[in-house]
Amino acid sequence: MNTLLHARALSQIEAITATSNRSYVFHGARSLGKATAAAELARALNCQGHDGSALCGSCKQFEAGTYPDLITIGLEDRASIVIEQIRGLVQTLSLSSYYSSGVRVVIIDDAHLMTTEAQNALLKLIEEPPPHTIFILVAERLESLLVTVRSRCQAVHFAPPGEAGIAGLLERQLGLKPSDASRLAAAASGAPGLAFRLATDPAEAEARLELARLAVSLPAAGRFERLLAAGRLIAAKADLWQLSRALQAQLTAQLRTGAVPALSAARSLQALELFRRQLNAKVSARVALERLMLEL
Repeated sequence: MNTLLHARALSQIEAITATSNRSYVFHGARSLGKATAAAELARALNCQGHDGSALCGSCKQFEAGTYPDLITIGLEDRASIVIEQIRGLVQTLSLSSYYSSGVRVVIIDDAHLMTTEAQNALLKLIEEPPPHTIFILVAERLESLLVTVRSRCQAVHFAPPGEAGIAGLLERQLGLKPSDASRLAAAASGAPGLAFRLATDPAEAEARLELARLAVSLPAAGRFERLLAAGRLIAAKADLWQLSRALQAQLTAQLRTGAVPALSAARSLQALELFRRQLNAKVSARVALERLMLEL
């Protein structure tokens, strides 16, 4: 299991057994390893024990992506996970599992993007789960799930591991120089998976670093300069979610250090939260970004 996980999350995951709670939600920011941890847990629950260095039969199937009792639900090129997908899951789970002695694991990735109808259909499943079946919902935002769904799942929070931890991992596993590892860890905003992707994509890494530099300068810039920056960002089709994360880090640091008045930082953070809600609601990116630039 990922050693970058905070001790609390790691202990919660390692305590999960075939006879424990049947439904879980792994929640936290993108690229923290939630889906990877869910898949690793599924493998561990079905491992038959290794013979020396050789993998057991189940682990070989997991490694090949062919384990029959692992069911994954995702967006499938849609904007949301819809009720038809959950209905298909109900039909699949009405059949007996392939291995009678194993644990059938259902992973719902991007669960925060399930429609209300899909969540209500899922609720019936997790209220009365089939025998030997565990559900793991992987979500960025816990509050996007219905209260009725959340109340029936054990929540495991994935917190960002910090730039130093990510940089150390990049140095050890990819052999990067400390300066390069630190630069990529900063650009990834605490997301290990993203940091590894940036290490193999210099163009994306430079784009992320430019957004991080912009986030440092925007709060202190005048409104006109911020509106000009908004126009450039829209024209360049910049990653506005990444910009919001970089701004969040900058504003939080300013609030923590007292670099700006607390009331001013709080107003800016509220404007940033509204910006994220508007992006989720598919409001015009230009309109949402220009409003944010006016209110920072």
